[in-house]
Amino acid sequence: MIGEKLGSFRIDAVLGSGAMGKVYRGTNEATGKSAVVKVISTEIAKQGKIYERFRREAEILQQFRHPNIVRFLALGRFQGTAYFAMEFVAGENLEQLLARRGALPWREVGDLGIQICDALHYAHEHGVVHRDLKPSNLMVSEQGRLKLTDFGIAKDLDATALTAPGRTLGTAAYMAPEQIRGTPEVSHKTDLYSLGIVLYQMLTGQTAFSGSSAVVLMHCHLTQVPPRPSAKVPEIPKALDDLVAKLMAKSPADRPWDAAAASLVLTEIRDKVEKGEQVAMVWPADGDKTANPPRAGIETEKKPKKGKTKEVSRGGPSRATIETMLLVLALLAVTGGIVYLFWPPGPAYLYHQARS
Repeated sequence: MIGEKLGSFRIDAVLGSGAMGKVYRGTNEATGKSAVVKVISTEIAKQGKIYERFRREAEILQQFRHPNIVRFLALGRFQGTAYFAMEFVAGENLEQLLARRGALPWREVGDLGIQICDALHYAHEHGVVHRDLKPSNLMVSEQGRLKLTDFGIAKDLDATALTAPGRTLGTAAYMAPEQIRGTPEVSHKTDLYSLGIVLYQMLTGQTAFSGSSAVVLMHCHLTQVPPRPSAKVPEIPKALDDLVAKLMAKSPADRPWDAAAASLVLTEIRDKVEKGEQVAMVWPADGDKTANPPRAGIETEKKPKKGKTKEVSRGGPSRATIETMLLVLALLAVTGGIVYLFWPPGPAYLYHQARS
């Protein structure tokens, strides 16, 4: 379709393809601006239910007006081809960014995380659960602006592509336990679980669970304790480490109340950094200015040495130190008594004894 027109859009290049059709980069000839054009294949378009899902994704985007969600542009048919157009984001998706850069600095993860939370909360407030939150569905502009995309069709593809090459692991790696079970529990908290996996991946450069098949990954989501990012990247804020762990809780009830609550945690960390305030770290690196120095009333967790339990500094001597000091004093007292009893008498003492 390169060079052809769909309504007011000229097709310029292929961006991707899937089971239902292709995604193109196009140009709106009325404005001269680039756009993303999704096209559903003619054969699939004849299947009523699938086309309705395609149309529903467009209608979901049409009702959204948020800076962190791709903007709807048009929906229509042209010479029998169904399509809809949306905002083009000049940049790369988060999956590509992580493949290029690996693990990201925790401050950058916080900034991107806030944007994801804001997009999710807006969608949830409008009664929409994304259900396919993963790095490939998060566009990052050249200016660092994040945009959530792929509503509707991605969920349908997940339901039919669990064994399709190239789709299974990318989707199963981010599925919440209740989504895997297919229970009625699926809610906005399902997206929060996926958010936890995405944040973990941004911090560590890898997904929380790994496996050779979708079945193995799903079993991990259902049974394995989610790892903390601090196990691989120790120098991160404790609040961020705790947030990721809570987001990946097996039970939806144990996750944060909503995306706004998660955003609040990330915002508080960012605000402290911007104000130059100390941020409590999990295991502060030597010389890390963001780590809390030991002081009265403030706990700073110290990295445990191999084979020893973790100690917590509260700004004063530990119980073990106090006990050692008391033992030393007792030994000094005993030694002093022994010396006093057995020390040889001096001349003055002997002279006094002789006169008496």
